[in-house]
Amino acid sequence: MFRLFIFIITILFHVSAWAQHTVGTKDAEREFNQFQTLYKTASAYKDTANMLTGMIGMVGIKPRDTTYLKTLGKLYAAHQNYLPALIACHKYIDIVPDDIEMLELTATSAQNVFNYDYALLLYTELYYRTKNPEFKYFAAHMEYEMYRKEDCLKTINFCLQIPGVETKLVSVRSSDGRSQLVPLKAVCMHLMGLEYVDMNEIALAKNAFGEALKIFPDFIAAQVSLIEADKLPNKK
Repeated sequence: MFRLFIFIITILFHVSAWAQHTVGTKDAEREFNQFQTLYKTASAYKDTANMLTGMIGMVGIKPRDTTYLKTLGKLYAAHQNYLPALIACHKYIDIVPDDIEMLELTATSAQNVFNYDYALLLYTELYYRTKNPEFKYFAAHMEYEMYRKEDCLKTINFCLQIPGVETKLVSVRSSDGRSQLVPLKAVCMHLMGLEYVDMNEIALAKNAFGEALKIFPDFIAAQVSLIEADKLPNKK
């Protein structure tokens, strides 16, 4: 709740700052052109700091221009500045709610600032708009992060029934930093195993990790999880 409060206050602060910059400025067009020139020059030299300064100024003067809002959100996200990315993306999808790319970027940004409730809402919406099973998995992962155990297992089981879950490949990063392309079905089984570990259902967890490895034997995260689960006492 405290995190959500800080998040809301931050959004209100930035929106207020943008609004104050836009209202009643006689030289707004001149200022806009200066910011635009700064952005273009900085882009040519890959100067991220000044690219952001220029784009923030442009958005401040034209806050309803979706081209600039979208660019600002993508700029922030590309440099892992997820809170301002979320603010810009949220403002953008409020104006353009059918932009799938930006809905996903908003969800990713929300996830990275631990606003799992909002990310869950967006991932669920993305699944029903696209029928992409990866979004349903992301929804399950948000439920896992929020300790919504029964909801998480229900969503995983739903995901496992979606056509294409066996062939869909997703990028998974292991604890040692390595990335792998892994079938989504194996990733779902691994998440199921992690949830069972949290529920102290160790036998079920090991079975889920084993199923993940049957699907993809080189799945590093599942290998590590199975080794760790083997060290845990079975529920009596």
